[in-house]
Amino acid sequence: MKSKYIFHIALAVLAVASCREPLGPEDKPSGEQLETIVLEANQEMVSKATLSFPEVHWQESDHLAVFDGTGTRDFSIKSCSGKSAVFTGSVSAEATSLLAVYPYAAAVSAADGTVKVTLPSSQTIGAGECIDPAALLTVASASRGQVLQFKNVCGLIKLSVDRDDITEVVLAAGDGEAIAGTVEVDPSTGVLQKTESAQTTISVKPASGTFAQGDYYIPILPCTLSAGFKVSALTSGGTNGMRVTSSANSVVRNSVLRNIKLSDIEWSTQILTLEQLKAWVAANDGSSVTLGADIAVDGSWTPSALSGGKLFGNGHSISGFVHDATGAGAYGLFSSVENCSFEDLVLSGFNLTSTDQFLGGLAGTAKNSSFKNVSFDGKLQCTAKVTWSGRSAVTTDANNFGVTGGLVGLAEGCSFENCTYSGVLASFGKGTGGICGFCKDSSIKGCSTLIGCEIYCYYHCAGLIAGATIGESVIEDCSAEGFVGCFGYHTGGITGWFENGLIRNCVVGSHSYISSSQYDVGGIAGHMQALAGGKAVVDRCTVYANVQGQYNVGGIVGYTCQKAAGTLAVTNCAYLQGDLYATGINSNYYSLAGGLCGWNQNTLGTVVFENNVARPGLIKTSYTREKRVTPDTSVYKTIGGVAGLLGFSNGDSATKLSNCYTPITKPEILVSYKSIDAYASVFQYWGAFYGKTNTALQYGADNYRDADTQSGLGTPASTAGEVGLSVQQMTDGTLLGLLNSNASKCTAAGVEAESWIAGEFGYPVPASVIADPTPRESETKRVSVCGDSISTFNGYIPAAYAYHYPCSTTTHSYCECVRNVSQTYWYQVIYDHMKNARLDLNMSYSGSAVAHSTNTAKSDQHWYTQCYVQRYLRQGGIGNPDVILLHGGTNDWAHNDNRLYTNSGMCKTAAAPSDAEMEEMFAIADAASTREEIEALDDTTFCTAYIKLVRLWIDQYPGVKIVCIIGDYLSEGVEQSILKIAGHYGAKCVDLLQVNGFNDQTYMPKHDFNGSSGCHPGVQAMRFISNKIYTELGGWLESGSFNKTAESDFEQFNMLENFSM
Repeated sequence: MKSKYIFHIALAVLAVASCREPLGPEDKPSGEQLETIVLEANQEMVSKATLSFPEVHWQESDHLAVFDGTGTRDFSIKSCSGKSAVFTGSVSAEATSLLAVYPYAAAVSAADGTVKVTLPSSQTIGAGECIDPAALLTVASASRGQVLQFKNVCGLIKLSVDRDDITEVVLAAGDGEAIAGTVEVDPSTGVLQKTESAQTTISVKPASGTFAQGDYYIPILPCTLSAGFKVSALTSGGTNGMRVTSSANSVVRNSVLRNIKLSDIEWSTQILTLEQLKAWVAANDGSSVTLGADIAVDGSWTPSALSGGKLFGNGHSISGFVHDATGAGAYGLFSSVENCSFEDLVLSGFNLTSTDQFLGGLAGTAKNSSFKNVSFDGKLQCTAKVTWSGRSAVTTDANNFGVTGGLVGLAEGCSFENCTYSGVLASFGKGTGGICGFCKDSSIKGCSTLIGCEIYCYYHCAGLIAGATIGESVIEDCSAEGFVGCFGYHTGGITGWFENGLIRNCVVGSHSYISSSQYDVGGIAGHMQALAGGKAVVDRCTVYANVQGQYNVGGIVGYTCQKAAGTLAVTNCAYLQGDLYATGINSNYYSLAGGLCGWNQNTLGTVVFENNVARPGLIKTSYTREKRVTPDTSVYKTIGGVAGLLGFSNGDSATKLSNCYTPITKPEILVSYKSIDAYASVFQYWGAFYGKTNTALQYGADNYRDADTQSGLGTPASTAGEVGLSVQQMTDGTLLGLLNSNASKCTAAGVEAESWIAGEFGYPVPASVIADPTPRESETKRVSVCGDSISTFNGYIPAAYAYHYPCSTTTHSYCECVRNVSQTYWYQVIYDHMKNARLDLNMSYSGSAVAHSTNTAKSDQHWYTQCYVQRYLRQGGIGNPDVILLHGGTNDWAHNDNRLYTNSGMCKTAAAPSDAEMEEMFAIADAASTREEIEALDDTTFCTAYIKLVRLWIDQYPGVKIVCIIGDYLSEGVEQSILKIAGHYGAKCVDLLQVNGFNDQTYMPKHDFNGSSGCHPGVQAMRFISNKIYTELGGWLESGSFNKTAESDFEQFNMLENFSM
């Protein structure tokens, strides 16, 4: 079709002529009768309301694709004159209706009255033409003998070229919308039905050389460009131009969106090599450059400051920056940037270790700069030291450390938009985050951290998006997935420390895990406060993640600390189906865990919780008490502070709770994996609304709970706002109606209350609730761990349990020492290998043996009363697992205190019991038919204790899968004993004793920095163990049903009088 004149996707009329010419015998496919028909094509008139269009003419090379119900037929022009043409081709003699597509090459298929067509993402405009004919998609349908009325599929964007050196123009959707690709279309209307294969960019090139000056047209699929679009152009001289529109635009079928003029484009120099990039940085003249190729960074790269420059990545990458740096300033690809702009840039394969105070993948510090569509994937480690005085970083100090961010360490007055982070980040300092470490007076919008990313902070303030957020910062429309762990306080799914500003429309997915060895841990923010006269708001956020910390653990916020005359508000938020776990207690013996907030303390300002829902899966606490010298239970302290909404709420100023609800029930709150009733005399502060409160808690509107669950203990200003409902009322629309009727009353925070809609199982959620970014495909399998020091990690075992990991030494290589929980074998099995699993309970204790010691000469040892069986009985179980990883025996051998079995010690040369001796032990154990009889079994030798432990688990958790890990420091006698026990009870073994050849070593590599013992695996060995477990047993672990029949009533195992830690 001639397009030297603009063809505004000109609509053609194709008439089916009445004349039919029979095919010759040689043209007839076997078994099918075909006949030749003639189609007459005419153009349809086009609206010219916006732009004036010349006419379009058919040309002899045009072909149509005609679908006749049995195949795709090629129709070619028989004659043409201007706007009219006659096409000829063959169709089935049985065809009663026809579907047609122009051009022929665009047709894919036809079915059920629709056609699939492809708009190419690479378009070529010939000399003297203004559009690519192959992109002029038109479709038609009609019954045989009727007129085929063609309809346009696309809209157009007009492009005005005012220079003669343009070699390519690229149009890109601003928010990833489909603007080209394969689509399904209704041929009677030309309206797009659905997208089969989406393309987000369209490249337009001249057939040869450069474009002549003039107007050109780019066909584009109808869509709404919610974030506008970007047009970039390349010249023959190597310069790039770019124009971005951020406002929403609608592309309408059969219309022109707008006229884009290249004269409005901002032009920049193209960078093709590392040397060119280094020269631009060295010039530091504030100019703009565009990457025209991927750049690999080598050892010659030296980070330096950049001022006023603009770097457009154009989707290209800068990769391979590997360096160990020492210094006292800032470090990254650039040391610091100010008044700079970075866009469409990929940073990958980075591995940076630095002692600088500020470390970021792109820049150590950034001021008044913008980052858009920048992604980072790599490893960063910062060991620098810095002190924070108020809001400013000042002198170095041995007790405070550096600030680290995936993109930027310290960001002041910056904006981040649609940026992503993946990889591993470790910092020994204050302020560690996936996008930036410290966010001051900056905005982070539409950014995300990806599944598999890991963020570790060995001091304070860690978050998946930002470590700390202060000033008038705004974080919105962000998505966080991955792991964040902090060995200090203030840890959050979005930010660890949140002071003033706004966090809105953010989601923390179910594949996230937020953990701290200390306190202030929240699904959105660990610590939240507003300064005097300021305001801090978390609004329209959704959390699905598990949250764990010592205390002050909240589904949304760990600790709301309002000690100034400011306003703090949590509104329109939802915590859905994640588990909360408080592993310890504060100095007043409170666990402080709540679905919305662990501890709310308001001494001076205004605090508001409005229009929220908290529906945790479980709230778990670990019973811990003060040390005592007598077994008198009267010295046990009253504990608790656990609730569906607010774990603890106090202070002198009013806190308002309005139009919130939680369906949590008593069985969903566990104390050391027992029911609350097991600790009824001491665990008193619990409830639906609050664990404990005072008169400062006020109800602005009714709040709702399960009718059989207490509100909590304490004295709120009034109980009139506490309403109990049945499960049916919560899910049948009754609660939904109440929440919507009360929403208008939620005005205390000055934030508009969202309406409510029915969510999962009928439970209402705010209309703004955000879907889980990566929903789990099936029900999650729970994995518990029972072991000795090799399986410990502080913060993941019950409080006061002795641990070996993490390694406390900071003078050795990051790659050698296990200092991150993700480096442990059990974490990798659960979260790296298994498709959908999570940790239920790790009951490992450093130094513990499987067998119960009766040697009083060893009673002063910390492990003396911590054998596996007794520890398990005191805990009342090992959670409610589908899988148990059992790793034991090393200390039975190391202590040389217990016997392998009655007739043999634990020395290296000890032989395993004979088959007859094993059968005798099995017979005794299998004869125990009640729980009491199983608990009475002998556990003073390794074999009998191992058998007893497995029997207890099988009895309590029918169907549980037990993995027996045979350590590489055991003897062959112990190895053979475990193999026989596992075989008898249907458990599976992973044998590490006979591992040879790994890294050319006889045994697995070890790396231990805590004394002379060498039995503790290092990073490489941990990975080897996890890989071996899943390689050998992965199919078995993933298969089968969940342990739904497991006994979950822990009351019968209440061993409070014998409790010891």
